[in-house]
Order: sequence, then structure tokens, then C-alpha cells
Amino acid sequence: MTCYNFCMSTAIKENGLPEGSGLYWKDAERTQIWIRISHRGVAKSFPSGTVQWKKALLERDRLKADLIKGDKRQTTSKVVRVNELLDDYIAELKRKAASRGLYRSENAYKVSNSCAKHIRPHFGTMKATAVTTAELNKYRDIRIAEYKKAGKPDGWVIAINREFAYLRAAFRLGMKSTPAKVSISDLPYFPIDAKGEKARARTGVVSPEQFRLLFDAAADHLKPVLPLVTYGGIRAKEVKFIRREQVDWENKVIHLREGETKEGTGRDVPIVDVAIEPLQRWMDYSAEYFPACPWVFHYAGKRVTTWKTAWNAACRRAGLTAEVMGADGKAKLDRRGKPIMRNVVKFHDTRRTAITTQGRAGVSESDSQRVTGHSTVEVHRKYDQDKGAATRTRDAVNTYLRGESAEVGSKAAGKEENAFAGMSLKELIEYRREGMLTAEEFAATKAKIFTGK
Repeated sequence: MTCYNFCMSTAIKENGLPEGSGLYWKDAERTQIWIRISHRGVAKSFPSGTVQWKKALLERDRLKADLIKGDKRQTTSKVVRVNELLDDYIAELKRKAASRGLYRSENAYKVSNSCAKHIRPHFGTMKATAVTTAELNKYRDIRIAEYKKAGKPDGWVIAINREFAYLRAAFRLGMKSTPAKVSISDLPYFPIDAKGEKARARTGVVSPEQFRLLFDAAADHLKPVLPLVTYGGIRAKEVKFIRREQVDWENKVIHLREGETKEGTGRDVPIVDVAIEPLQRWMDYSAEYFPACPWVFHYAGKRVTTWKTAWNAACRRAGLTAEVMGADGKAKLDRRGKPIMRNVVKFHDTRRTAITTQGRAGVSESDSQRVTGHSTVEVHRKYDQDKGAATRTRDAVNTYLRGESAEVGSKAAGKEENAFAGMSLKELIEYRREGMLTAEEFAATKAKIFTGK
């Protein structure tokens, strides 16, 4: 049982050491406390020379100070400016992209543009040591004012968060270089508004009616893609790299290859019934008119590089567009005096639709996560837009309270609780490593294993 030392405001674990302090016993005899410190991305262990945790904390703080002093001594003596850190970061992104072959990320291009347009004009010529949290907040206020002037009072959060994330990544890379270009003491706090971004996250899904309208209006090469991304759970980019031999008609699945998925590992995605007929028709057409093209989804025999043009055209023909409104409440006009239109349905809405539909259909969370390729259950749950949990819980509780079916009530109450029942500790740890369990679920289930419940 965890107890609390109210004088120190510190939670004390069952082993007698403060929670979250990095202190641990290395041997059963408890001859001395050991200290674990994460430094420059590497976990290191040190003996404290004592069995008293308060003295061990003092030793931990001394060791941390020594490590920071060592960083300062190892830091290059020349003046490092932010432009140099950004150049190193973009070069690193390009090297990583090149290693992925055809399935390379466009992240380096996006970061380079964002840096050139916003970050470099403000921070570029500054010394890395001169970038403080106060300076970052000043930049944040300038960017917010720019967005408000452009009539986008709520659009700044995600953009500024991304810019701060790029700058922070450049600083962290500078810390890892040899010799270090930035010391850990020079790394400022970056005011990234994670809660604000979460509150503004898009939650749209494609309704059955919208799917029908889009499917009818889509170009021929987009039709077979729509059911796969909307109900199968495959990513828009992953679709572009499917070859004919990867389509397994016998098992009605598509085998995605290693290195051609976002997470880098291969996986299987289902071919749902609504996708069979359009996909078969498209592959027959391709085999007849473009036999030399290895790609399942192509445009005139060439691999599709973007769905943007086809998607915009389908939304326009389907009537799924709306006027962009200005801050004055009037429609914005282009140079020709025509209203600027936006898509009511975004391509990425299909991914939320797939995960939400799978959940409503009764697919287990772990199976849905494997099919859609999310590395952690936390990310997976962000995409699930099912709002029926309260309704289902209400109906189950009402049924139980009326005494109509105690069994139904107990199943409804214990469904999530028993999802990992009967697992060994080794299996449970493997599930956690794969991201199939949240930290809270892992701790709760591990406790049940130890208590034998």
C-alpha cells in the first residue's frame, strides 16, 4: 500500500522509497539504494552509498548537477545560432526520409517551409543560449496576432505547437551531437498548448449518406479506395504502395509490407464486403489496359502520389462543400470575385470513420488497433468518435436495476474489466510494450495477478 509523508509531500511506495524519485533497491538484501538517472536519452544507474532515501535524494541531485556541469564542459566553445540547429535537424529528417525509399516522409519539406517562413525570421540569427521561455512567449503572442488579423482567431494553436515542436527537436538534436552544441541547462521550456490542441482536434466522421454521395461522384481510380479507407482502416498513404500480389482474395485481406506503413511494420487490413466489387472491377480494368503497372491504385498506369485533386473534385460534384466565411460573417472571395469553398468532409475523416465503425460493430479494441496500425491504445482512442457509451451503460444499468437480467448487467459492467483476464504477467508486459494497454490498465491488471483475483 502506498502511504504519504505529509511533511515532505512525498508518496512512499511499499519498498520504502519515494515514488517517481528514480530510487530503487538492486538486491533483496537492500544493502544500499541505487539511483537511476536519464541523461541525454540514456538511463544510467549509480550507487548512493546509503540505505536512507533522504540522503539518496541528495546524492541524486548532486549527480544530476555533475552531469549538467559535464555537459557544459563538453559543449562546443564556438557560438551556435538557431539557424545552425535548424539546418542540422532538417538534414537529419532528410536522411531518415531517404532510408525509407519510396515510402519516404514529406516531413523534411514541411519543416523546412515552416522554419523559413516563421521560425528563422524570428529566432534564426539568435544564439541558442539566448532563446528563453520569455522569448518563446513573445513569439507566440506575435503569431496569435497574425492569425487574428487573418480572420483565424482559433487556428493558431496547432500551427504554433508544430513550430515549437520543430524548434525543440532542433535543440534536443543539438544536445545529442558530439561535441554537444547545446547544454541541457540551455534548453528552455517550450509553451506548447497540448490541451488547447486537443480541444480543437477535428472529430468529423463520414456518414453513410456522405459515403454514398462521395462514392457516386468519385473518379474511377478513387472509387475502389473509398471503402478501404472508410471501413477497412488503411491509411491514405499506405494505399498508394499496394501491389497486385499483396491482395489476398482467398482470405479477403491486403498484406501491407514492412517499411511501407507509417509504423514501419507490416500488417494485414481487411477487404470489407462493400469494397470487394469496386476493387475487383478496378483490378480487372488495370490488368487489361495497364498490365505493366505493378500498383493496384494508379492513374493512367502511374502510381498515385496524392488524393487531393480527386477528393476535392468528388466533394464538389457531391455537393459536400461550403463557403469559407470571414471574420465579418461574409463569404470570402477569390481574385475572380467567386466564393472560396471548403470541403465539408476531409479525407482524414475516413480514418476516424473506420475506427468508430469497427468499435460499433463489436470489433475488439486490440484487433482494431492492429488493423489500423496505431502504435498505442491512447492514440487509437482519440480516433474513436463513438458517443454511445453513455446510452449503452444507461440501458445496461436500468436493466440490471429492474432485475430483468442480472447476468446482462454484470457482463456490461465487467466487459472492460475482464478483457485481459487470465493473462500471465509475461503476456501482460508484452501487451503493454505493444501499446495495447494504457498505463492505468496495465497497473490494475498486474495488481489482480499478484493478488490472485
